[in-house]
Amino acid sequence: MARPADAGRTVAGRSVLAGLCGVAVLVAAGCSGGGAGGGEAESGRSEVPAAVPVIKITPVAGARGVRPDRPIRVWALSGRLVKVTVRAGGRDVAGQMNGQGTGWRSRWALAPGTAYVVQATAGNSAGPVVSAVSRFRTLRPARTFSAWLDWTLAASQGRSYGVGLPIIVDFSRPVADKAAVRKALVVRAQKPVPGAWRWITDEQVVYRAEGFWPAHQTVTLRAHLAGVRAAAGVYGIKDLAYRFRIGAAQISTVNVRTHRMTVRIGGKVARRYGISAGMGTSLVYTTPSGTALTMDKSPLVIMTNPNVPQGAPGWYREPVPLAVRLTNSGIYVHETPGAEWCLGVTNCSHGCIRQPPGDARWFYHINQTADVVRVTGTDRKMAFDDGWTFYQMPWKQWANGSTINYAAYAAHSPNPAGRAGSGPGSRKPVGSLRRSADRLAGDDGFRRRCRPPYMHRMGTTECATASAACLARRTAIGSCAHRFDRRRTRRDFPETAGRMLTHGDESNEPVKEMVPSRIADSARAIKLVDADRCARRSSNCGCQ
Repeated sequence: MARPADAGRTVAGRSVLAGLCGVAVLVAAGCSGGGAGGGEAESGRSEVPAAVPVIKITPVAGARGVRPDRPIRVWALSGRLVKVTVRAGGRDVAGQMNGQGTGWRSRWALAPGTAYVVQATAGNSAGPVVSAVSRFRTLRPARTFSAWLDWTLAASQGRSYGVGLPIIVDFSRPVADKAAVRKALVVRAQKPVPGAWRWITDEQVVYRAEGFWPAHQTVTLRAHLAGVRAAAGVYGIKDLAYRFRIGAAQISTVNVRTHRMTVRIGGKVARRYGISAGMGTSLVYTTPSGTALTMDKSPLVIMTNPNVPQGAPGWYREPVPLAVRLTNSGIYVHETPGAEWCLGVTNCSHGCIRQPPGDARWFYHINQTADVVRVTGTDRKMAFDDGWTFYQMPWKQWANGSTINYAAYAAHSPNPAGRAGSGPGSRKPVGSLRRSADRLAGDDGFRRRCRPPYMHRMGTTECATASAACLARRTAIGSCAHRFDRRRTRRDFPETAGRMLTHGDESNEPVKEMVPSRIADSARAIKLVDADRCARRSSNCGCQ
């Protein structure tokens, strides 16, 4: 009996599907006895059973040298996936199913040089459930990159952070495919607020909140970097995971014009006291206005003048107690090392913010890494990327990921005219953003300035000359060191036996760290502070 033409097309279509799936398909057809006129009604319909599901997996079974940045994909043809399991190194691999249940994809890049096993099952209304397995191995790259949390943030792990917390990730190689790396970085918070990543350089990316983090919560960073392709042939080798405990909201406001500092904890005023900021005789001696985050602190910081050669008038190397760092260029909040008459009255530092001894001790001990300090009252703008000054960039610009215009957040432009030995009043901005630490003469420690009446009668050069003479005299009277504060220093600051930082010199050497390991070393550190205080109180020359 001859077949109708349309029945032939149906069988042909089914044979194509059967060929694709490698599964035999049976087609049952029922025909009515009709004449050539075709006027009789159809008495039956064709019953076409559902095709047996077929599972497709990539990478295919037996594959070697698979690129880690290529995802694992599983599809179900003519059915839905019932279960997908992927294992590597004894662990499950995370993935996502699509809304129809017909496709699955691994969530993150694959670990390099690792064996993977993919098992999947699928089914449909026809009843049978089919399974498939794929075993493959990813390539072992010749070039890799690693990443780590900024060392200052890492040093505070286990302690509370301030509400200004920036999450800073550094890389061992320049990152070319920034989008791929960015997608692998996940920040979660118990009290979520808007935030965004921004590339500061090709080797550093920073996450900050739009405002500040809500207090008293935990923020986590998970960096799924293993297998991420950062550049051609360069892959990540390790994931990272960090937890940050956000403490109290401690936000300080410094008004340079009124010489007052207000510290608020949880929105309430905790303390308000007089301070002394930069004297403002030059740009570098002016405390910059803006929002900074406290980066680290040290019970004793050895400060030097990077703009003046050693031995020249105006050069110094002195210890400054209870220093909390705000910028890489050397702006600190610290205990006044002298000239207490300035506090709350006038600005007599060389850029830092001086505090009364009791208030400095309190501020030092309550300080958390990434507490917020806002400075107002000067026409010098705090430089973007001078440490953790990320809030100097408007949020919209930060979030849109556009190229950073460093000129808009200046004072990081080279100054070819600046030369060593040009005097304490000269301007010598830093040319290198990444190596700006300890080079800009905005740090304090420039404690010597002429007292009245010298302050008003002498210029910068004359004052520096008087300071040099004072230095010689103070060296001679340093033997009275043990009269002052030794017991208090030992009792209140036992960590004096810890690190002492040496900041900046003309050779542009990095920060030097000394970690005294014996009590004798600690005693010598204390003696430095005591001798300095004793010399200040004993000297009658017109300097500070």
